[in-house]
Order: sequence, then C-alpha cells, then structure tokens
Amino acid sequence: MELNQDPKLLQLLESRDQHNIELAFQLCKSLHGNYGEEVAKKLRKYLEYCFTYEVEETYFRNLEAWDFMGVPIPNPIFRELPEAIGNLKKVKRLNLSHHKLTTLPKEIGELNELKRLYLVNNQLVNLPADIGDLVNLQKLNLSNNPLSKLPLEIGYLQSLQELKLVNSQLKSLPKTIGMLQKLQVLDLERNDLEELPTDVGRLANLQVLNLEHNDLSYLPTSLGDLYNLKHLNLWGNHITYLPQEMRHLSQLKIRLDTHLLKFASPQMFTEYIPVSELDEGIFR
Repeated sequence: MELNQDPKLLQLLESRDQHNIELAFQLCKSLHGNYGEEVAKKLRKYLEYCFTYEVEETYFRNLEAWDFMGVPIPNPIFRELPEAIGNLKKVKRLNLSHHKLTTLPKEIGELNELKRLYLVNNQLVNLPADIGDLVNLQKLNLSNNPLSKLPLEIGYLQSLQELKLVNSQLKSLPKTIGMLQKLQVLDLERNDLEELPTDVGRLANLQVLNLEHNDLSYLPTSLGDLYNLKHLNLWGNHITYLPQEMRHLSQLKIRLDTHLLKFASPQMFTEYIPVSELDEGIFR
C-alpha cells in the first residue's frame, strides 16, 4: 500500500525555500499525478516549474487566464520564458508583468486564442516576429520596457484594439502600424519619437492617441484622416503648429504646450476646435 505523500509535498511547497519547492516538483513528477487537489493547486502557482518538470500539463492546456506576477519564493522572477509557454493553447489572458524578461520565445506566437497580453515593467529590448501570429490579440501592454523599435509583424495583429508602450525607448514606428485597422487606443507616452510615419493616418478607428513627452516637432498631414480621433495628447513635445488638415476633426480634444503653438490660420482652425481653458494648454 502506497503512503500518502500529500502532507510531505505540502510541507515542501509551503516552506518558501526554493530547493524544497524544486524537490516537491521532482517528487510530483515521479508520482505521475497521484497526489491530491490541494497539492495540485499549490503546484499551479509555479508556472515555470510546471513547465520544467512537466507537471499539471493537462491543467495548463485548458487554462484560459494566467496572472503570473511573482510567486512567494526568494527568487520569484522570470528571466526567460520556457518554450513550453506555447502549450497554453486556450489561454485568453496572460499577465507576465513585473519580471526581468529580456526576450520572448517564438512560441509566444502559438497562443492562438490569446486576447490580452500584459508585459509591463520587464527588460524587453525586442519582440519576436512571431508576435504577429497573435491574430486574436485585442490588448497589448508593453509599457516600461527598453524597446527601441517594433517588428514589422506588429501590423499583422488584425484584432488589436489597444496598444500601450508608455515609458519605452521607441525612436520610430514601423509603417505597418497603419495596418492595425481595429486599433482604438495608441499610447506612446514618454518615448523618443522624432516623427510619425504617414501611415498613422490609416488607423481609421483610432480614438485616443497619446504622444506626451516625445521629441516631435511636427505632425504628418495624414492625421487629418483620423475622423474618429477624440483625444490627442501632444504635451511635452516641440510642436509649433498643427496641420490645417486636422481642422475637420470635430470630435477632437487636444492637449499641448500652447506657448509653443503658432497657427498659420488660427481663425479657420478655431472654428472647428474652439479654444477653451487656454491657460491649461487644452484645446477642445
């Protein structure tokens, strides 16, 4: 008669000692799933170890949401994701924020059902081209990463509605950004952008464009094609004028440094965007 290993496993998993936790996983692997549900729940908190020791694989194959923002052990932080991340075939929401990830494995592109991906506050310097395979992705947050550029394949995210890259190091945007026809929110606050590609004007459904604290000195005239744009934040740039083509954007509210602004035809422009709260630098 086999001894019940659950008490020993629980003691190891609750010890907060990394070596004990790894020992528990080694034992569980040898048990081939012959442990209780309480043990299983403890194991599932350690995603990286589950992948490494091939434990709880059935659970993860059917998982629809995973928020992995650290685990209670001395060294709780991912430095790289295991290739087995691609096994989360049904996951719809994946939160891997606040780690030290420098790269993503190409297997990230195998998460065909993924709709929301959060990678805030990591150390990502680039993204794999395979990220463009996430055709069902609706929200992508890459804020607080030292990204200097985006792959061309970012434009393949045909379902993307919200893209956030706050406090990164972007110096330019790929022309393929204009392929994101469902994009509604583009947040690029605190980057190093000196210009925008004209293709930004192809974002037909864009409602919010945040460009606060970049190095922009001018805007492309194609912004005048963004008829659904409602909020444009240009504060902290070097903008001295706005393209006349933007005068048709009747829903638009603009925030910018008014002491820098010069209008070639101010009366024409303010017919469509009445100057209001001028002392706060807000045009509505």
